Amino acid sequence: MDAQDGRDRRRGGSSEFIKCRRFLVGSKNFVHAIIFLSAFLFLWKGCYACSSVESSSLLEFKAGVTSALIIIQAGLLSASAPALSSWQDGTDCCHWQGVTCDHITGAVTKLQLPEAELDGILSPALGNLQQLTVIDLQNNEFHGEIPTGWGSLSNLQSLILSSNSLTGTIPATIGRLSNLIELSLGGNELTGPFPEELCKLNKLRVLNLALNFMEGSFPSCIGSLSQLEYLDLSYYMTTPGTVIPVTLSGLANLQILNFFGMSFSGYIPDWLGSLSKLTYLDLQWNSLTGQIPASIAQLEELTVLELGSNQLSGVIPPLMGTMTSLNQLGLGWNELTGEIPESFGNLVKLTDLKLQLNSLTGSIPESLGFLTQLTNLNLGLNKLEGEIPESMCSLRNLISLDLKSNALSGPIPECVGGLTELNSLYLSRNQFSGRIPEAIGNLSKLTYLYLDQNNLAGSIPESLGGDHVGELNCADKRDKGWSGLTSLMYLDLSANLLTGELPERLGNLSKLDTVALSHNRLGGKVPESIGRLSDLFHLDLSFNYFISLPRSLVNLSSIISLSFQSNSLSGSIPSGLGGLVQLRDVDLSCNLVTGSVSSLGLGKMSQVVNLNLSSTLITGGLPSELSELPKLATLDLSANKLEGEIPRSLGNVATLSYLSLRATGQMGEIPSSLGNLLLLKRLDLSENHLSGPIPADLSRLIKLEFLDFSDNTLVGPIPSQLAQSLNSLSHFNVSYNHLSGRIPQGDNFSKFPSSSFQDQRTRNKDLGLAPKLEPVTMPEKDEIEEPKGCSDILKEEK
Repeated sequence: MDAQDGRDRRRGGSSEFIKCRRFLVGSKNFVHAIIFLSAFLFLWKGCYACSSVESSSLLEFKAGVTSALIIIQAGLLSASAPALSSWQDGTDCCHWQGVTCDHITGAVTKLQLPEAELDGILSPALGNLQQLTVIDLQNNEFHGEIPTGWGSLSNLQSLILSSNSLTGTIPATIGRLSNLIELSLGGNELTGPFPEELCKLNKLRVLNLALNFMEGSFPSCIGSLSQLEYLDLSYYMTTPGTVIPVTLSGLANLQILNFFGMSFSGYIPDWLGSLSKLTYLDLQWNSLTGQIPASIAQLEELTVLELGSNQLSGVIPPLMGTMTSLNQLGLGWNELTGEIPESFGNLVKLTDLKLQLNSLTGSIPESLGFLTQLTNLNLGLNKLEGEIPESMCSLRNLISLDLKSNALSGPIPECVGGLTELNSLYLSRNQFSGRIPEAIGNLSKLTYLYLDQNNLAGSIPESLGGDHVGELNCADKRDKGWSGLTSLMYLDLSANLLTGELPERLGNLSKLDTVALSHNRLGGKVPESIGRLSDLFHLDLSFNYFISLPRSLVNLSSIISLSFQSNSLSGSIPSGLGGLVQLRDVDLSCNLVTGSVSSLGLGKMSQVVNLNLSSTLITGGLPSELSELPKLATLDLSANKLEGEIPRSLGNVATLSYLSLRATGQMGEIPSSLGNLLLLKRLDLSENHLSGPIPADLSRLIKLEFLDFSDNTLVGPIPSQLAQSLNSLSHFNVSYNHLSGRIPQGDNFSKFPSSSFQDQRTRNKDLGLAPKLEPVTMPEKDEIEEPKGCSDILKEEK
């Protein structure tokens, strides 16, 4: 062995390494070295092959590491996942998928199994792998707690466990990982407060604890983590009254700051403008108040600024128009006033601008036409006036344009047809006039078109008959061109002044799932072709002048909701209606339809929730099938010519909350079984021929808000239990009966007007002993709506 060999061996080189070195040194000719480079690379692994002593040590190390990793595998519920197929006992763990070893020592340095479909617990045995620098198990289904023993992994630089189902608190021992650069635990189910120990991780650059269930005081000590570049604590619920702490002003390296939904209050601090490296700032869904500080315009590198869903007020600072790196700006859902700054036209990189649901006034700035990269523009739900500027037709990358619920007027520009990327166009609830532009037919990608509640006139342009329109919601438009809208899913022309008949070709729009044409002046026969709409879920033709129902109605196998209220329908109700087994809501009230309740085949309508056949010409008795409807909540058969008695089985419909049999000609006694309807809020049996006593069992209806038994021939006393138990009553009327005895005493009953007991004092003087009766305040219409006869219902005009 020569002197050089001795020096090489003392440096730890093996005989193979010496051969490698001699090979290269011996290649005096550089060209030869290049020629033999491939051979050198082939031998390179051999240069670091273990000596016999090292080999034994590595085998011992391998046994310990393999044991620890097998424990991890045993804890997985889906251990047969493909990602772990290579994890076999008796094999070198350095060859297992997701495992990286040091190429010299063989120590495991990385465990990376992201998105591997693993479902199990995190094993404490990982704490034995002391050379680990990376643990990346994100986007799996690990559950249970993070092992406290992992705090011994002193070489760990990245701990990435985001998007799992981990529970419990973050172990304080994580604060011992002094070399940690990234800690990502977002998207789990972690609870508890932020561990102050994490503030000792002074090398940390990435801290992501977002989308957990953590809560508590805000950890101001985060401001000491001066190396932080990424901080996401979104959905960490701070204690009430917490403001964004000034201690964070020292995070000069911060690029990403996400405080979404953290319940912060107070103002947006001025010092945020000093975090000059910020590229992303999200303060949405807090309770921030005051004005947007002008200092925020100093963030020249900012590409995303989201301040929506707060309580910010005042005007939008015009200086924000200098933030020319912005591509996403969200200020919606606040209380901002004033005009949209003209300077926003300088933000030429913007792709997303959201200013909806504020109190912005003035007109839409012409300068917005310079924002040619915009894909989403939402100015809806403000107080904007004037016309749509022609300059907006330059926004040819727009996918969604939302201007709904403003006071915009004038015609819709014809040039809107040049916005050929549009998928959604929302112009509803404005004051647009004129005709629908023919050029809208050029919008071949349009899926949602909302033009309802405007002053648009004329017919639907023929050009709209393309295949791509998915939703149409417009005002004062006729049937022209409908047959071409073969992809139409949602059709809403309600609350307009439409006249004429429904076109037969409406039945060609086979993808329709909703047709809403209520509150118009449409008439004639409902076309039979409507029965071809096999995907139709909702059909609302109420408050029109239709004269007949199509027999094909029974073919609507997917229908959930049917409303024909207040038309001029006559003839019998289609006998197969009961075969529409998906029906939840049926309203044929205020029409001249005939037939019997039993002819509907109610027994098959197991999904029905609301059934309104009031003010029609149906006859017959109440079928026992009503008691077989397991979800029935509303039953209104009032103002009909029914026969017989109220069946006792009606008391079995435990889901009923609204029952009206007013003016149906019912006879006999009030069944005591109605006291079983514990969810009932409204009970109206007035204007009938009911006799006998008021059942005391009705005192069990403690949710009852409206009770009317007036205009019957009931006898006996008013049960005292009603005054004691029915504390939710806001309407009570038993007038014009043959009742006797005293009016029950009770705080609630004392507030009912004297009209509730009218005519009783003349029949029995004892009823005059009631205390002074005060008028009662009736509930709002949306709480309990008074029943109306057809003559009371006015056709609503625009």
